[in-house]
Amino acid sequence: MRILPFNAHRQAGLLTCLLALLVMSVTPFTQAQPAAADVRLVVDISGSMKLNDPNNLRQPAVELLVQLLPEGSKAGVWTFGQYVNMLIPHRPVDDQWLASAKEKSSEINSVGLFTNIGEALEKATYDRARPDSNYQTSLILLTDGMVDIDRDPEANQAEWRRIIDEVVPKLVEAGVRVHTIALSDKADTQLLNKIALATGGKAAVAKTADELMKAFLAAFDQAAPGEQVPLSGDSFVIDSSVEEFTALIFRKTVAAPTVLVGPDLTRYSATSVQADPDVNWHSGDDYDLITLKRPLEGEWFVETGIAPDSRVTVVSNLNLLVKPMPINLFRGQALPVDVRLQEDGKTITDHDFLRLLTLNVDTKQGEQTWQDDLTDTPEEGVYRTRLAHFDELGDFQVTIALDGKSFQRQFRHSVSVRDAFAVDFQAGPQPGMPYELHVIPYMQSVDLAQSSVIARITSPSGQTAILPVPLTQVDDWLLKYSPAEEGEYQISLAIDVVETSGNRYQYQHPVINFRYPEGSEPEAVSEPVPEPAPVAQPEELPPAPAPAKASGTPWWVYLLLGLGNLMIFGLAFAAYKLIMGTPKEVEAEPEPVAKAKTSKEEAPTADKPGVSSGSLAMADIVDDDLEDAFTDATDLSSDDALGLELEMDSGQGSMPDAPMDDLDAMLAEATADLASIEDDDDDGEFTLDDFGVDDDDNDKKS
Repeated sequence: MRILPFNAHRQAGLLTCLLALLVMSVTPFTQAQPAAADVRLVVDISGSMKLNDPNNLRQPAVELLVQLLPEGSKAGVWTFGQYVNMLIPHRPVDDQWLASAKEKSSEINSVGLFTNIGEALEKATYDRARPDSNYQTSLILLTDGMVDIDRDPEANQAEWRRIIDEVVPKLVEAGVRVHTIALSDKADTQLLNKIALATGGKAAVAKTADELMKAFLAAFDQAAPGEQVPLSGDSFVIDSSVEEFTALIFRKTVAAPTVLVGPDLTRYSATSVQADPDVNWHSGDDYDLITLKRPLEGEWFVETGIAPDSRVTVVSNLNLLVKPMPINLFRGQALPVDVRLQEDGKTITDHDFLRLLTLNVDTKQGEQTWQDDLTDTPEEGVYRTRLAHFDELGDFQVTIALDGKSFQRQFRHSVSVRDAFAVDFQAGPQPGMPYELHVIPYMQSVDLAQSSVIARITSPSGQTAILPVPLTQVDDWLLKYSPAEEGEYQISLAIDVVETSGNRYQYQHPVINFRYPEGSEPEAVSEPVPEPAPVAQPEELPPAPAPAKASGTPWWVYLLLGLGNLMIFGLAFAAYKLIMGTPKEVEAEPEPVAKAKTSKEEAPTADKPGVSSGSLAMADIVDDDLEDAFTDATDLSSDDALGLELEMDSGQGSMPDAPMDDLDAMLAEATADLASIEDDDDDGEFTLDDFGVDDDDNDKKS
C-alpha cells in the first residue's frame, strides 16, 4: 500500500485553489444550478412478498437509501397493499427525519391483501397538481405483483386501463419520473415498463431477493445523482475543495470489518469513530456507509476487499455538472452529453484553466468499452458531444471522468437500450397449449388503434399461413399458434406503425426461428438430402414413383406375332382390348396432378387489394408483390390478404384402371409437373405470388 506525502498534496491543492481564485476574479460565469432531489419510495407489502422477499430485504434497502439522501433533498416512504399508508412523512431531509426514517423502516412487512398500484402512485404524488420547480421529483416503485384491487378480473382490468390512461398522463404532466423494480416473474413487467418509459424512468427486474439492494441503488442513482471521486483499486483522492465525502463500501468478505486510512495514517473503523462528531458510520450486513466532514486532503485507503457498486460521493464547491441525460434509448440512438465545471455554482469559462483539464467519457457494456475524449477547449465552458455506441440491447454504464491533476471528479449514468417493439415468442403456459407471440410497443408515440401487426408463419414442410395479430386490452399484440408438424418454423412480422403525429412507416424486425417440439433434433441421415421446396411440396409426399419403364412391347412385335400366330393369339388380343379400354377413355379420367393444380387456381389472384406506393422496410419480407397482401393499413383485414394458408393435395386420390404402361406414363408426367413448379420461397421474401396460378399450369389445363 502506497502512502503519498501529505505536504505534496497540500501544496498541489493550494496551487489549484489560487489558480481557481485568479480565474474567478477575471472571468464571467453563467448560472446553471440543478434542481434538488425529491425522492419518494413506494413499497409493496402484499402477502406475496413473504415468498418473493422472505428475508425482508426491503427493510435494509430502504434504510440504506434514506441514509444516502443528500442534504437539501426531500423524501418520503409509502407502503401499499389493499390500502396505502405514508410510513415516513414526506419532508426535507435532516437529522430528525433520518432518525425517524431509520426507526420506521423496521415496520415494513408483508400483510397486505391486494396490490393497489394505482392508488399508491396517486397518494405518493399528492402534490402533482402543484409541482415545485426547485425539485426534481422521482418515485421508486417496488412491487412483486400485478394490478389487484378486487376479486373480479374485470374490475382489475378496468383499474389497469385507468392507470395507463389517467394516472400516468398526470405524472408526465407534473414532471414526475417513476423508476420501477419488479421483484418476481409474476410481476406485471409490461405495466411497469409502460409507467417507467412514459415518465422517463428506469425499469429494472430483481430476479432474486439478493438482487434487490442493487436494483434499489441503481434506481436511487437515477433519482438523486451524486458527484463522485473515482475509486482506483482500494484508494481515492480528496482535494482541498471537498467539504464532505460519503463512502459506500460493499465488502467482498461480509465478515471482514472495514478500515479507512487517512492521508495522515489515521485509522477509522466503526468502533473508533463513535465519539467523533465529524464521522457518521452506518454498517449493514454487507456494506459500510461512512460520511466524514472536513476530510484531510490527500489519498485515502480502504483496508478491506471492495466489491462492485462501491462509490465515494463528495460535497464540494468545485463541481462537475452534467445536464440530465435520457435513461432509455432505442437501438441506434445517440446519447447527448453536456458537461461543465463549476465553482460555487458558476460555470468556469477561462480557456487557460480549462485546457489544463482532461475529460473523458467511457461507455461500457459487459466487457466492451468505448472511450471518447472531450479535452478540446469548449465554447462558453460547456463540453458537448453525442455518444453513438448503442447498437446492442441491454444496459450500458456511462462514466464521465475529469482529471484536474490535483483534483478528480466522476459522474456515472446508466442507460437502457431497447427495441421500439419487443417481440417475445414462447411455448404456452402449460404443455399442449398454443405458443404465444407477443409484440410489445415500447415507443410512446405509437397510435395503437391505427397500427397493426401481421405474421407470416412457414412450417417445416413449406406451408405458409398469413395471420393478423390482434391488439389486446393491455396494449400489446398477441397471437396464439399451435404447430402441427415437427421441425423448424419461421415467423416474419410486418409491423405497420402509425404514430400519434400521423407519421407512418413499416418497422423491421428480424425473422424468428423456432423448433417444434422444443429440444427436438432433426432426423439423422446417412447422406446429405436436398431441402424440399417449401411451396411445391405437400405436407405428406406420396411414395416416389418407380423409374419409368419402356412403354410396353413395340407394336411391330405384335404385328409379327399376329402374322405368324394369328390363330393362336387372336382371341387373347381381342380380350386385352376389351378389358383395358381405348387410350381416349383413359385420357378422360381426372389426373392427381391436375387436382393439385386446381387447388392452386382457387387461391386468390385476381381481385387483390391495392396499397400505397410505400414499400415494406423489413428484412426477408420486402417485395413488390407483398402489395397483394398488405395494404396501406386500410385493407389489412381483407379476406384476400389475411388468414390465407397454402395447401397442396396429398396426392393420395384414387387412380383409374389403366394399362401399366399408361400408368407409368401418367406418373412420369405427374413427377415432371411437380418438379416444374417454381420454388417461390427460396429467397425468403414475403410475397403473395405464392398463391398465384402459373401461366404454364393454365396452358396445361386448357
